[in-house]
Amino acid sequence: MARTRILIAAAVAVAYVVVAVGSSLLNISANSDHLSVNLSFSQLTNWLIAIIGLLIAIGLCGRYAWAWWLGLAASAFQLYRLVSRVWAQNSLNHLPGMHVFLLFGLLFIFLLLLISPKAMSSCNR
Repeated sequence: MARTRILIAAAVAVAYVVVAVGSSLLNISANSDHLSVNLSFSQLTNWLIAIIGLLIAIGLCGRYAWAWWLGLAASAFQLYRLVSRVWAQNSLNHLPGMHVFLLFGLLFIFLLLLISPKAMSSCNR
C-alpha cells in the first residue's frame, strides 16, 4: 500500500510539473486570421519547477529518502506561495483562475500521500 502511495505521489508530481510549467510555457494566441503558439523558455522559475519536480518524481520512484524530504519541502513552499498570493489579494472580487485551484489541489494531494507514516518509512534508501 505504501509503495502505491509513493508511486501515485510521483505521478502527481509529474502532473504538477505538466500543469504548472506547461500552462506558462505555452502562450496560445488566436485571432480571426490565424492561431499561433509561442514558447517562452526564459523564465527561471519554470525551469526550477520542472527540474525539481521531475527530480522528486524520479527519486520517489526509487524510494529515496532525500526525494521524500525534498518533495515535502518543495510542496510546502509552493503551497505557501499560492496561499500567500491569494491571501494578498484579500478580496472575493478577484478570485484566482481555475489553474490555481488545480495546482493547489495537486499539491494538497501530494502532501497527503507523502505525510502518511507508511509512505515515509517506505522511502528508506
